Amino acid sequence: MGCAVTVLALVVSSLGCSISVDSSRVQCTTTADCTVRGGAFAGSVCSSDHVCQTDPTWACLLTKRQPSSQPAPFTVTIGRIIDVVSFESVPGATARLCRKLDVACELPLSSQSVDPATGVTFSIDANFTGYVEVTVPGFQTTLYFFNPPVDRNLTVPMVTVASTLAYTSLLGALGTAPSTTRGTIIVMSTDCLNNPAAGISYSTPDGDAQSKSFYYVNGLPSASATATDSAGYGGLTNLLAGAVTFNARQVSTGINFTPISLVVRGGALSFTQMVPFSN
Repeated sequence: MGCAVTVLALVVSSLGCSISVDSSRVQCTTTADCTVRGGAFAGSVCSSDHVCQTDPTWACLLTKRQPSSQPAPFTVTIGRIIDVVSFESVPGATARLCRKLDVACELPLSSQSVDPATGVTFSIDANFTGYVEVTVPGFQTTLYFFNPPVDRNLTVPMVTVASTLAYTSLLGALGTAPSTTRGTIIVMSTDCLNNPAAGISYSTPDGDAQSKSFYYVNGLPSASATATDSAGYGGLTNLLAGAVTFNARQVSTGINFTPISLVVRGGALSFTQMVPFSN
């Protein structure tokens, strides 16, 4: 179906057409006027000029991520290791840099103690795909996966970890229990302005009848919620150990984030961030 109508400076590449109109034309007085238009106007907002324009909060869902021109190696700093319950720094953490295919991290590229105040810094070569394994006595092992892949200097302000008790409580609230053969993925979704994103749903083609999605609602995990709240947190639990493809979708527009792949380890938490770039 062709696109006969156009809106100044709005290009919707995922629909295969571009839209533009005379900037003097009044299209809307509220964002709701744009929403009811549907189609190419999905997710647009009403500007001060009364024209439906791409919402900057989600504009990057319609673009490809531009690679960095920065030369390798890259400096990657993992900040404080934070207790998910107390939100305080956890002492005694060890961080290992692991290749993605090294599921058990048997051949770490680097292993360092984490300073509770300043974190830990790694040097990462070009084309690295992998994760940082964080271990702390009394806590579940956490695998932090970089998304998007590292192609520039990067600082991850913090990585949260859960005590064995907190992890058991999380799964209990979701109607399940810890397993040595199954693991959990926790994800924080952000918008194009790097703010936590509400209204994002998660799924995977690699689950089974025991796997389930969940979302945090007012700080508590819920198996009945269908999308993230304003904090942006959710995930999938009871996933068999192995490689998993993780999908995220913006419910209001139906636009999909670029899928990511990560590893689930039995009894461990896999953690990452979903960022909004189109396929």
